[in-house]
Amino acid sequence: MFVKNTLVGLGLVIGALGVALPVCAEDARTATAAQLAALPSAPPATVIEAFHAGLLAAMHQGPAVGGEARFRKLAPVVERTFNLPLMTEVAVGQRWSGLSPAQQGKLIDAFRRFTIASYVNHFDSYDGQRFEVEPAPQPVAGGMMVLSRLLPRNKGPIALNYVMRETGGTWQAIDVYAEGTISELARRRSEFNAVLNRTGVDGLADRLVERAQSLIDQPA
Repeated sequence: MFVKNTLVGLGLVIGALGVALPVCAEDARTATAAQLAALPSAPPATVIEAFHAGLLAAMHQGPAVGGEARFRKLAPVVERTFNLPLMTEVAVGQRWSGLSPAQQGKLIDAFRRFTIASYVNHFDSYDGQRFEVEPAPQPVAGGMMVLSRLLPRNKGPIALNYVMRETGGTWQAIDVYAEGTISELARRRSEFNAVLNRTGVDGLADRLVERAQSLIDQPA
């Protein structure tokens, strides 16, 4: 199955340098997008186009290469696309300022691995699907929203809208609205706080790492 049904279970990000592109008629366009997205001044829509190109490249590899191989391929893509440290901070909420730098770093690393693993699991093989990205993003509070759609071969379109924020001249995603209305970051904040209340920082970090590994190891 090329994309798991639980699209709202994604965690987010990108890095288009060195991404092998899918073999299709859009290679020239996605290659240009990937190169442009590597530049600090890349516009929001270009960043998302390159992210999608990276997803398609990993999907073309298929499940035969294994989850760990797809994880290594997608890691730089996700890290370039998403502002994972900021997303971790927002997901943790008010507790963040009270954590030590070591605790913050541990949570960021765990969230990074979980986010990448989510994409590895949900986008696991290629079956003719493609992405469309609206070239003109919409202004939102503190940034821009890039509207896009996943177009499966035999299903209706799935809206994936990315909230982008510019930091130091670089645009990165800080949230994704699956189906156009479901905020991934809001979901994570609710989950994180429940786990933090029960098991603390170490418990949350350990749980994220465990879930990430299970996603990587799960058969396609």
